[in-house]
Amino acid sequence: MTESKNYQVSELVKQLQQDLEQDYAQINVEGEISNFSCPSSGHWYFSLKDSKAQLRCAMFKGYNRKIAQRPKDGAKVRIQGKISVYSPRGDLQLIATHIKMLGTGDLLQQFEQLKQQLQRQGLFATAHKQALPSYVQNIGVITSPTGAAIRDILSVLQRRFPAISVIIYPVLVQGETATQQISDMIAIANQRQEVEVLILARGGGSLEDLWCFNARSVAQAIYESKLPIVTGIGHEIDYTIADFVADQRAPTPSAAAELLSPDQTAWFAYFSEQQQLIQQKLQGLLQQRQQQLDYYQQRLLQQHPQVLLTQKLQRIEELGSRCQHAQSIYLRHLRMRLQQHTDKLQQVSPLEQIAQAKHRWHLLTQGLRQAISHYLQSKTHQNQTLSVALETVSPLATLHRGYAIVTDNKGQLVSNSQYYQIGDTIEIKLQQGGFQCEIKTIYIQS
Repeated sequence: MTESKNYQVSELVKQLQQDLEQDYAQINVEGEISNFSCPSSGHWYFSLKDSKAQLRCAMFKGYNRKIAQRPKDGAKVRIQGKISVYSPRGDLQLIATHIKMLGTGDLLQQFEQLKQQLQRQGLFATAHKQALPSYVQNIGVITSPTGAAIRDILSVLQRRFPAISVIIYPVLVQGETATQQISDMIAIANQRQEVEVLILARGGGSLEDLWCFNARSVAQAIYESKLPIVTGIGHEIDYTIADFVADQRAPTPSAAAELLSPDQTAWFAYFSEQQQLIQQKLQGLLQQRQQQLDYYQQRLLQQHPQVLLTQKLQRIEELGSRCQHAQSIYLRHLRMRLQQHTDKLQQVSPLEQIAQAKHRWHLLTQGLRQAISHYLQSKTHQNQTLSVALETVSPLATLHRGYAIVTDNKGQLVSNSQYYQIGDTIEIKLQQGGFQCEIKTIYIQS
């Protein structure tokens, strides 16, 4: 009996890695590529498969930069490399150093052949596709009840619009029986009519993992469905026959849920806006109705008998006031006319004429007196002026200077001695008194 050996896991993996790298240091493997990816590191990671098995592969960028054409899923290739073990997960993998393209894989060929057949039959026709409902209350999801796809869908719906009801139609999404289950469940959902739209979903996987969605029966069931169907199968780069037949394709299950669910934030904003609009309209309508009510109340008050009676009384008072005012104006007018006639009568009355004559006589008398007084004053002033002038030239004025006035017995001034004889009497007048003299001697001046 051979004695067994004891290993730690890391020791056993390391030992296997050494043995495999030594025994399979340089091998060539043919197969079909699937799940190809190229992260930012520049390395290539993919699976190499045939109808019975698959092998993980890695080709580091130091080798893949020499490859002229990047391989795609479904490509048939021959890979040169070595077998190794990825220690952290214990995965067997092929480290590729060279890739040679051999053509298209069998599954990819089957996919293209079925796609062309269904397209010729009109299963992909745009005219047959149904419009998605604008508002969804119930969504049916045909998928695995334990897969990541249903969790992603429920998470998105809960976040975006939790009011949507979800009915899960459980099926297998991988394996030999998955095709029939999916076809049957589409028919059952159409019979029940519990939802407005269906989501056919599955998480990511290789071409063979998604192969059940490339079956003719599934495509036919989608085509015959009366309910709109949205597919969310795999990742964005994954396409299946179901995607081409469906009414609309979403790149992922989460995207399918977002496509059918409104954003509750946007809805709340819309509702808030609509609520404000409704409030504004209601407020405006209430104001309009209040104005109408006030108008009708005012009219009702205006038509009330008490109001009408009050208005009539006010009108009577107004007319009475206007009558009194008009009467007052008319009486004043009559008084003015009476005064005018009285004035005219007084102007032609004898008493008035006598009074006017007396007034004129009084004025004339007063004027005459003033004129006589003025005349007397003028004459008095003139006499005074003449008296002054007379006094100035009067002989009597010379008496004040020692002169005397000599007159004869006839009162004539004696100015020439030849007219008198001795013995004639003459009178000498002085300023004070005078003399009566007899001529004794006569002097004749030659």
